Amino acid sequence: GFIQEVTVREGDRIAAGDLLVAIDPADVNGEIRRREAALESARADLADARRDVTQFTTLLDQGGIPADTLRKAQVRLSVAEAALAQAEAALHTALAQRRYTRIESPVDGVVVARERQPGDLATPGSPILVLESRQSLVFQTFVAERHIGAIAPGDAVTVHLDAVGRSVAGQVLRIVPSGDPATRRYEVKVSLPVDAALLPGMFGRAAFILGSREALLVPMAAFTERLGLDGVFVVEEPGVARFRWVRWRDAQSGFREVTAGLEPGERVILDPPEDLTDGAPVITDGSVHGAAPGLERGA
Repeated sequence: GFIQEVTVREGDRIAAGDLLVAIDPADVNGEIRRREAALESARADLADARRDVTQFTTLLDQGGIPADTLRKAQVRLSVAEAALAQAEAALHTALAQRRYTRIESPVDGVVVARERQPGDLATPGSPILVLESRQSLVFQTFVAERHIGAIAPGDAVTVHLDAVGRSVAGQVLRIVPSGDPATRRYEVKVSLPVDAALLPGMFGRAAFILGSREALLVPMAAFTERLGLDGVFVVEEPGVARFRWVRWRDAQSGFREVTAGLEPGERVILDPPEDLTDGAPVITDGSVHGAAPGLERGA
């Protein structure tokens, strides 16, 4: 039908149940009246067929008509019953079309596009409005095929959004099981929490956990250089600082992963002064720095 009214514009906030579009119901109402007339005709025809069957049954018992006449009346009754059922179904379908003349919002959201104006013809498959719902947010990203096997629905994901300058916790919603043959990547959808600061269209980066291992992490503040060697000062009993050369590689922000030269539980000195030498006596205050156990601040 033809659009009579579009009640919203781009940027309008809407609630579930709000009227969005009114469509001219003339065609639908005309179809409903035709179906109602057809239903009344089918009911009258059925009533007449029932009377004939009742009458012919009595006449057959009295020998007034042949049996074939009653059989034909019974066939007509069956056809009339089927015609009535068909007419009722057609009317039900026509009545169902009436609800499409008033389009209400199914969700709370925002109007982002208005594709049709009053007077335009509304046809199946042609959008009138485009809405964005804030009831659920989905982050879309792509993962290389060599990593896709380590990701599964339900996995925790950290998504950093540049626009808001922070990270949010998400969860893998689904993985599209068909990769792009050109890029060899797979689409992954991540559900995000509802947040007023998160808006559709924002750009972000997703961090997936592909595996885990144990590592010895030492704060960068413990590292120093002596005679061109990178190392740390270890506190040995009874309160003596010993320079220990270590092998390391970059790890988390503020930490380095030590691969050789230290054992878990050993105490190291944070922010060692430039004049601290191997074998110098130290006094520890017993505090633990950061999340790594056994790391104490020395003086």
